[in-house]
Amino acid sequence: MKFPRSKHIFENLPITYIDLSSIVNAGKVRREDRFNSYLQLVYPDEIHFLFLYKGEFYLAVKFQHRFYPISLEYAIKRRKSSERGFCSFYQIDEQLVSILTTILISQPDKEYDMGQDNFAIKHDDGIIMVTYGIERGVFLIENNRLIKGYYQNIISNGEEKSKELFVSKEMDHISYYSKSPEIKKIVTPHVRKLMINLVIKIAKEYTDKAGRVKTEAYLEASRSDTEKKYSFFNGLKITGTNIEDNIVVEESKYIQAYAYWVREFIGHFYKMFSKEESNALLGKAIYDYRFALKEIDFIKYLRKNEE
Repeated sequence: MKFPRSKHIFENLPITYIDLSSIVNAGKVRREDRFNSYLQLVYPDEIHFLFLYKGEFYLAVKFQHRFYPISLEYAIKRRKSSERGFCSFYQIDEQLVSILTTILISQPDKEYDMGQDNFAIKHDDGIIMVTYGIERGVFLIENNRLIKGYYQNIISNGEEKSKELFVSKEMDHISYYSKSPEIKKIVTPHVRKLMINLVIKIAKEYTDKAGRVKTEAYLEASRSDTEKKYSFFNGLKITGTNIEDNIVVEESKYIQAYAYWVREFIGHFYKMFSKEESNALLGKAIYDYRFALKEIDFIKYLRKNEE
């Protein structure tokens, strides 16, 4: 399987040659590495795609019969545990980044098997992904017209050129998505570590004041309440005050869910302490993290949950 690409940085290197952490973090160190790109890691049983936006990691998916979002931690762990496979690294433009990351974490609204079905451009707006053998092409639709296309290293602009590119090869399959392209950043290891450490610190403050039994009970009860509102929270498990977080979701939603969890947790203690006293404990716990939390809008979401 191959997606469109502007140019290759390297292709088909043995997986054992690849330091995945260094590549995804290079943009933090070197300005010249801050370009849009994706890594393709081909293993015997699955394929990983890691997307970088202006040199910064923001999305990883794996293909195993279909596409699934995965965490960067999972991708790095798989790379370190694997001896077999190949890796390629391609530069792409910003619009292709937004197109691919929109559709790869979504289910198609309609699919066409070109051996059995007829396809016509009759969808108002959206994205289509076309399978041409091992290659994938992607096209934008507006007002029932193809307006842009990507295939291999070719970019078409306008209806006429996009139609030509669309029919230039024999098509096997078409997937249609009624979505507009947008950048969707999946939770990063940095934010995950920040959220976990924050909750552990909060739990410690309340344990010192209210005792271990109540703190652990309220931590689990509030986690369960959070899962009812944010179903992806079923990827988070707690044992005592230890947190195992395997959530893979858009980063802003992830931060909102953690803010809701914290608010639900401290709300349980209003039975024991005044609201002012409980909030003072919270303030003490988050003090060392306050600037980082404000930068990712955690404080805004926390205050919103108070309303």
